[in-house]
Amino acid sequence: MPSIDYPWLYDTVRKRFDSDAALEDFLPKALSADELRRKGDDRYLSAMSQRVFQAGMQHTMVDAKWPAFEEVFEGFEPQAMARLGPRQIDGYLQDARIIRHRTKLESIAKNAQFILDIRQETGGSFGAFIADWPVSDIVGLWRVLAQRGSRLGGRSASGFLRLVGKDTFLITSHVIARLQESGVIERTPTSQRDLQRVQEAFNALQETSGRPLCQLSALLALSIHPMFEGGPVGRTSSRQADAKPVTLRVSVPCGSGCPAGWALTAETAAKSGEIRRRAVALAETAVFCSSFRNRRFLQ
Repeated sequence: MPSIDYPWLYDTVRKRFDSDAALEDFLPKALSADELRRKGDDRYLSAMSQRVFQAGMQHTMVDAKWPAFEEVFEGFEPQAMARLGPRQIDGYLQDARIIRHRTKLESIAKNAQFILDIRQETGGSFGAFIADWPVSDIVGLWRVLAQRGSRLGGRSASGFLRLVGKDTFLITSHVIARLQESGVIERTPTSQRDLQRVQEAFNALQETSGRPLCQLSALLALSIHPMFEGGPVGRTSSRQADAKPVTLRVSVPCGSGCPAGWALTAETAAKSGEIRRRAVALAETAVFCSSFRNRRFLQ
């Protein structure tokens, strides 16, 4: 099976940065298994629901309304949410504080029941179920989420896992392009056979590099071509030193209808780190167009 040479991948991306530290600061981080276990199952249901509502909507709008969702749904406690019925849904459809979308609202009760079923089957928390799932078969976890959860198919499964901090790669246009260039796949992976080939490629990279899947995913995306105008990331220009506005243009072709590029401006050199984080979010998570400002995809 064709594979990707990790030293080549790292060196290709490293050239875009001013230092090793700048690159490491740029890359996303996953939570540890212990941190995932410590999350309450209400936090997993909240994140599932947030990801469901983000699908097909502007993420910033959903994120801005999420504190109101937390209040309306009283913290997303799974046992209480599993009891939601048509009468309660009708009531929520009259509440202007939240996004009133019937089928997405109905998914809350279904996903709450999914969480409760997993707890009963495993004898532990849903967080432990997520934490214990081996990342060497992360596409298997995607499949469970898609088959047993509500509205968690497609890219929503990996988006949910990234939202809660579980290590996962993302299938974005940039990642697909690098995998195609390397001969791992011929087309966008949709079949289980193609997804398994992608998993095997990531497993081989992880074995060679020791890096988490989320960082390998970012490296693959960055190797394709977000173009940093004005030199390597991490270098302070004379204009930055003078604290004048500095614009970093990131050219990111996106298959989901967003503009082909974004102009991100920092008023002072102190904000350059935010520019870097926004740029990598655009590069890796082009499918989550408007969520590039959402730092949870990078933590």
